[in-house]
Amino acid sequence: MVCSMMLKVQRSGVKMKAKERGIRLPYFGIIFLIFLTLKLAEVGAVATWSWWWVTCPLWIGPAFLISVMLLSLSFAAMVFGLAMLMGKK
Repeated sequence: MVCSMMLKVQRSGVKMKAKERGIRLPYFGIIFLIFLTLKLAEVGAVATWSWWWVTCPLWIGPAFLISVMLLSLSFAAMVFGLAMLMGKK
């Protein structure tokens, strides 16, 4: 009984270590590697794409986050400015 419990613990530990060793790529990284391979191999429609579109999966996420942050900051500045104008009257 004790030996089987120890064996289960050891087996689960091995499984966890195997999972920790794996390389995890984000989905956008995988898409980029696919686009890059197709571009370099000159296969399909991707061969005619600009390099901007091939690298798009790498920069589209940060560009979206920066644009959302800038829009939020501009909206907050506008609301703060209106509050200051209303408070002065």
